[in-house]
Amino acid sequence: MSPVADLVMRRELERCDLEQALIQQRADVLAGTAPAFLVAMGINDWDLERAAILREADPARWPYLWTWNRYLARYRGWPCRVRVRGSLNSALVVFPDGYQVVTSRNGLRKRDTQTTVGANHLGRQGVPVRGATGNPDHVPVHGGAGAAWCRRGQA
Repeated sequence: MSPVADLVMRRELERCDLEQALIQQRADVLAGTAPAFLVAMGINDWDLERAAILREADPARWPYLWTWNRYLARYRGWPCRVRVRGSLNSALVVFPDGYQVVTSRNGLRKRDTQTTVGANHLGRQGVPVRGATGNPDHVPVHGGAGAAWCRRGQA
């Protein structure tokens, strides 16, 4: 993927944000007369569009995923790259929409380039949903939000 492709992806992500903002700024939505389920459905459609765009990001140019939900929750599940590594485990992280932030590298994970995740297995912003693999042998080990996954009988 070239820098031109990155620019195209950035424009597509901006279009998703613009369409969601236009839905929320409509007069009937602001007045509260629009059916709530249609508004939610329209916004959800653009979230799915954004997830599809991000899934197509080239792993060679975007080798990491942002995994933290507490900080930069909007970017959870987004591909990213490290532009500069700093001291104390910090890094300048760049996202496909052009946003840059200096943060801890603990929030980064290598992208899995071997498997592709289907659209029905994705949650908000393209984050895989726990238990969406369809395999009944995968059960969570209890341990809070960071619970590990294991096979039945190995816990």
